[in-house]
Amino acid sequence: MENINLVYEAIKFMFLGMGVVFCFLIMLVYVLKIQAFVIQKYFSSDSLSNTNVKGKI
Repeated sequence: MENINLVYEAIKFMFLGMGVVFCFLIMLVYVLKIQAFVIQKYFSSDSLSNTNVKGKI
């Protein structure tokens, strides 16, 4: 009977850990989407491409 309780506890902790990791990854995806939106809004591609332009020789 003791072994069944240990297996039940192990399965419970496994699903708890998987749930925490899943929630963390979902939050990470949304944070990166927000970060990409902010970067596109405040740093347009024109301003980034002008910094790499070299003068004619």
